[in-house]
Amino acid sequence: MTFNQKSQQLGEMPLSLAKERAATESVRRAACTMLPMNTDKEQFLNFKTLPRRLNAAQAAWYLGFSPHEIPILVTEGLLKPLGRPAQNAPKFFASANLEEFRRDVKWLGKACDSISELWKHRNHRKTRSDLSIAETRA
Repeated sequence: MTFNQKSQQLGEMPLSLAKERAATESVRRAACTMLPMNTDKEQFLNFKTLPRRLNAAQAAWYLGFSPHEIPILVTEGLLKPLGRPAQNAPKFFASANLEEFRRDVKWLGKACDSISELWKHRNHRKTRSDLSIAETRA
């Protein structure tokens, strides 16, 4: 009697089947962690027609950026909110403008460059301050 036959008599799962189930489960878990999709985001991106004005989070979803990157694009002058909102007011954006930006490869390149430059500058500042703190302690 083979090992698989003995394990089946005992009510256990064959080893090959257990490995297959474990591998399938790990792939399923990996797929879920690789592409987290907010249900609001998923519903919004599946609209056939967009609303005429979008808030910052919706604009970020539509353009493919993170919501925290929209204020950076506004500060750099690459995105212009509708009207003249106060500095602490919620910003809305015209979906027609966003559609143009989404198709404009040059604009997308400028937007990505401005975001990466900002983080490069902030990280450089952070490392310089860390070095000065270490020098004062030494």
